[in-house]
Amino acid sequence: MMAGTSMHAFLQLGWVLTSLAIPPVARALHDPNEERALAAFHTRVAAYAALHEALALRVPQREVTGDPAAIARSRDALAAALIAERPTARAGDIFTEDVAAVLQRRLNAALAQHDVWRLLAELNAEHPQAALVRPQVDNRFPTGMFFYEVPPPLLAALPPLPRRLVYRRAYTYLLLWDEHADLIVDVLPDAIAPALSARVVP
Repeated sequence: MMAGTSMHAFLQLGWVLTSLAIPPVARALHDPNEERALAAFHTRVAAYAALHEALALRVPQREVTGDPAAIARSRDALAAALIAERPTARAGDIFTEDVAAVLQRRLNAALAQHDVWRLLAELNAEHPQAALVRPQVDNRFPTGMFFYEVPPPLLAALPPLPRRLVYRRAYTYLLLWDEHADLIVDVLPDAIAPALSARVVP
């Protein structure tokens, strides 16, 4: 299947989401346990973002340059500083068990509601090797490992993030990625139900 087909489908999903005016799922919550879990999640991602900003001032600044080596040096210095400041970082530090349950429930509800699994099935079929890789905290995006932006209907189901942090999807994994340091901050396995994301498009 051609990559252009998947991109077209991705853009179509974005248009559908906008046209339906679906608000982000940061909207009013009715479950007190969910509210507490997400409040704690926001506290943890805000703490990481504050650490990122503090360390970014102490490492060589990324210059406005077209020199890939200079950009890499700045990125690597920041990544090394972040890793040094979080020596015990492991999966689940930010995506804790209670947060994981909330996000999994929301993501799979969005999958079922918007038929996003069809797009995910296309992407997975194009890059089946992604299913064999296990993302790790404090790793970069390994060469040959296919990461995807989270489709808009799924992104709308996730709580907002501070600057520098973004969500990425790798097969059924949900990743929290520091895009400036090119560092995986946390990993949530099976965030997207394998039974849904692995479906074959008819």
